[in-house]
Amino acid sequence: MNFFEFIYYFLIYGAILTYIAWGIIIGIESILALNGSKFAIKWIKSRHKAKNFEYMLIIFLPIIFLCYILLEIIPFLLKIENRVIRFDLTKIYNNIYINPINP
Repeated sequence: MNFFEFIYYFLIYGAILTYIAWGIIIGIESILALNGSKFAIKWIKSRHKAKNFEYMLIIFLPIIFLCYILLEIIPFLLKIENRVIRFDLTKIYNNIYINPINP
């Protein structure tokens, strides 16, 4: 492996790990906002503009859905939770920017 090949793999793996790390952060805060967490809504509004957050919802959709499965579906199947909130990107966005619960 020469130097340029090392740099190439370093950048590729760095980009993939950065995508996963940011995706998990965005996914968890989005699922919390979907559930109506006032702190999560306040945290998202203080750090993201509406249009940027909308783009992040689209870019990180696979990881957000994975977080949804881990935080909503699996606890329901294990009888830890009584209900499952339907996954809806529009509802996430509306809970934060259009009609927040308590801004």
